[in-house]
Amino acid sequence: MADTHGPAQCVAAARSEFDAEARFVYTATLGLPRRRSWAAPQDALTDWPAATAEPLAYDVPLAAAWQAHA
Repeated sequence: MADTHGPAQCVAAARSEFDAEARFVYTATLGLPRRRSWAAPQDALTDWPAATAEPLAYDVPLAAAWQAHA
């Protein structure tokens, strides 16, 4: 039976969260956003100048974020 939770699989899963091709980034000063972390503000930045943003639509994700960090 193959080990699906070993170090190599964990590294592969972590790498799949990022778009950068670089294998080393000095994360103490720069870091990289995960794909899903980058997508959310990009969607908002597309909606805002197009005047399609709905302020009340932010209530649920903001409440979830506050709850997650409380």
